[in-house]
Amino acid sequence: MSEQAALTTEQFAAWKPFAAVLELLPTALNSTLQKATGQPLVSLYALGHLQRQPNKTTGLSDLAACVSSALPRASRIVARLEADGLVTRSTCAIDGRAVIVTLTAKGEDLLAEAMPHHDRLVRDLLVDVLSAEQLEQLRTIAGALEAQLHPDIAAPVDRQRQLDTV
Repeated sequence: MSEQAALTTEQFAAWKPFAAVLELLPTALNSTLQKATGQPLVSLYALGHLQRQPNKTTGLSDLAACVSSALPRASRIVARLEADGLVTRSTCAIDGRAVIVTLTAKGEDLLAEAMPHHDRLVRDLLVDVLSAEQLEQLRTIAGALEAQLHPDIAAPVDRQRQLDTV
């Protein structure tokens, strides 16, 4: 980390609108999706991650990594999804400490209903505002920032998968 204390004028000029986007974009996505689907963005990302997994099932630790969350927060997200009948939770038969989360048919239905809203919002708020070149630059920049902030995002720990290979 740099020891230089103050941001330069150019650095601050880049930071200020980025900081605004960090606040405004999630708020816009969450409020609109919550109204349309009854679920916040993070819950939809969790459901989407489950849908892409074999048997629509994964470990809680893997789900936490997917939604860039600590295990306690991921557990609260899963508890809300379970209360809504969108997922089920069970204990791993091999390791009783590991929690397994499975997408239900109701969760799949909600996700199918939510994705058109999500995709339209992302297009309206981000994709259609940027040129193809800017979108590629954003992908590169966001990837670098994600790697700095969440270095193990590409290899989340999933106890169940680890135990299955033993």
